[in-house]
Amino acid sequence: MLTKFSVLGFKGFSKKITLDLLDINDYRYNTNLIQNKIVKNSLLFGKNGSGKSNLGLAIFDIVLTLTNYDKNIEKYYQNYLNLEYKRDYAEFDYTFQFDGMVIEYIYYKKDYDTVPIYEKLIVNQETVLEYHFQDLEHLFIKIEGTDSLNWEYFDHMSIIHYLASRIPKAKNHPIHVLMDFINSMVWIKKDDSIGIKYRNNELNDIILRNNKLKDFETFLKSNGITYHLRIWT
Repeated sequence: MLTKFSVLGFKGFSKKITLDLLDINDYRYNTNLIQNKIVKNSLLFGKNGSGKSNLGLAIFDIVLTLTNYDKNIEKYYQNYLNLEYKRDYAEFDYTFQFDGMVIEYIYYKKDYDTVPIYEKLIVNQETVLEYHFQDLEHLFIKIEGTDSLNWEYFDHMSIIHYLASRIPKAKNHPIHVLMDFINSMVWIKKDDSIGIKYRNNELNDIILRNNKLKDFETFLKSNGITYHLRIWT
């Protein structure tokens, strides 16, 4: 699960902002919100225009970058970069924890529809990949399953995305563990979802058409939201 996230130079973030879900000090009276020393449920609140939606978009930029799912591009293409930030790219830094494996993925992007110009992957505090776009001669990689890869067809994509499509599936392989999680990330809003595998459909239509109301109710309960849902006609 995601344990820490930082962003800089994206939309309204001219200064670095960090969301640290390992900082559990303020949750000492709400231990039901903590799992394995990680905040599992949190609430972000603030005035209109204070940056709540932009923080959500920043977190989900990794879905925009590494998956083929529905991404609501229109939310990203306007003012992707912060005009006050002196560099011509935005910086994203994600830390995940999976059954004792800690994965940190860092990348820089110049625009919503371009591949990262820089990527770095750190597994259990060891750098296993570092790459500057279009500079394979200076690629550093120390990942199982990459020794015999054919780089002839690598072009115009994230190197993480490329490796995930080329390395055979293996249990606890950091690339596939990371991609499996990213592929499961979903921003759920009535008509503004990210990560949904269906295009041009509102979430409520998808749920009703596939008779998934009870499944959606169970999903909400598993995340601490207890509602009894029913269809109004």
